[in-house]
Amino acid sequence: MAKPTICDIAERCGISPTVVSAVLNRPGARSRCSLETRALIEQTARELNYWPNLLAQSMVLRHVPVVALMLHKPQSSAYYGSRYFSTLAAALNFSLRERSLEILLSFYRNEDEQIERFRSLLSNGLIGGVISNLVPANNARFIRAVQESSLPYVVLGHPAVPALSLRDSIQIFYYRELMEH
Repeated sequence: MAKPTICDIAERCGISPTVVSAVLNRPGARSRCSLETRALIEQTARELNYWPNLLAQSMVLRHVPVVALMLHKPQSSAYYGSRYFSTLAAALNFSLRERSLEILLSFYRNEDEQIERFRSLLSNGLIGGVISNLVPANNARFIRAVQESSLPYVVLGHPAVPALSLRDSIQIFYYRELMEH
């Protein structure tokens, strides 16, 4: 069975795809349709098991609901079997899901690879934010690349960057808040 579309819902409800799109893609926004029409659209979407395409929606709304979780891959794989990693991944996953955000997990071996991967994800419109731990060496270039992107970000650890801005401190505080929940 093919994935249902907005056009399928519109046809079944006897209304235009534009109205269906406005109701389903902007749930909190007001649309010019009646409450009865809104209820009909939402009920039909549930019956057809319709789910919006997040990538298509992000292009239209210019908001990407995906956060890259970029983690350094050390030589030893014991790190990823540790309690730290599983606690970090679970806490971030649940906290971001409460905010209707998804995680894209990306590992890197060194800062060059981290920057390359970050720029690729960003230029392809796949991420709307980034959370990263730090490479064991100097990480100033990655921090600069993230700051230049204007994306929201969280850096785990103590960056080797001379002066973190107040915004950076707030981002690090936000991470601590996420981990406490």
